[in-house]
Amino acid sequence: MTVTGTIATYVIAAVILVAFAYGIYHIYCNFFRGESSCCKEGKSSSCGCCGCHEVHDRKVPSSK
Repeated sequence: MTVTGTIATYVIAAVILVAFAYGIYHIYCNFFRGESSCCKEGKSSSCGCCGCHEVHDRKVPSSK
């Protein structure tokens, strides 16, 4: 393999790794916040999370 081909392979691998790491970070943060990406952006019928809209739409009573 040529030097140019090797560099291109490493650049593509780095881009894929960064995208993968960002996706894992996003999933990790949403998991520990108890959020869903589809519910955060609005009411989407393609969400696939049956009860998430009802949970976010309810008013939580304040403890004051």
